[in-house]
Amino acid sequence: MIFNFANISHLNAGTVIVDAAAVFLLLGMIYQTALFRRRGRTDDRIFFWMILTNILLAVCDGLNYSMEGSPNPLAGKLIIAGDTVFTLAFETFSVLLACFVDYRAYKDTKGLKKRSMLYAIPAVVTGILVLVNPFTGILFSMDSGNIYHFGDWYNLIFVAPVIMAIIVFLLLWKTDRFMAVFFVAMIGIRLIAGVIVRGISLTGFFFALVLAYTHIRIMNHAFYEEEES
Repeated sequence: MIFNFANISHLNAGTVIVDAAAVFLLLGMIYQTALFRRRGRTDDRIFFWMILTNILLAVCDGLNYSMEGSPNPLAGKLIIAGDTVFTLAFETFSVLLACFVDYRAYKDTKGLKKRSMLYAIPAVVTGILVLVNPFTGILFSMDSGNIYHFGDWYNLIFVAPVIMAIIVFLLLWKTDRFMAVFFVAMIGIRLIAGVIVRGISLTGFFFALVLAYTHIRIMNHAFYEEEES
């Protein structure tokens, strides 16, 4: 059997549960944001793609952790493929978030198309490394026991998201300082949680929480705009 549920570790089981919770939350958000998508605005479409990207990320993450340590030789290959998709989704989500906040700041679709190309450059460079990784193991690899190992260049996958986080913070600081502070606080909480519960992947759930709160904030803005008008 490819999955390793019979002998799964507590940490890996925790990741599977957290990712399942993230997917459940995100599926609910697809339903709850249907009315916004009917407007056809650029930020609504970007937000929808962020939800889909996060679902893909969480599903791949959960499946990877459920297969680690499996005696089936196919498990290792599937984990590499899954983590390749996971990492590409991770990079893509960070770029989409920057594009979303950019549009909310400037309401300029044409300008966003030009700036999005610049936003994507770091992620594209990282994406090339991710696609090469299955043949080189520079970012991550599997051993003969289907146990996951970080490569020497693994931390490079965080370069683009860090750059995007800085851009997002600067844009938020200009338009919504409360959200800017919240964004920094969430990153701080994620880093602390990563230390406290080391071994459990929280990325998908963290992104889901960011999306949920962002949607609530947007709804509040829309409500007050209607009240003022």
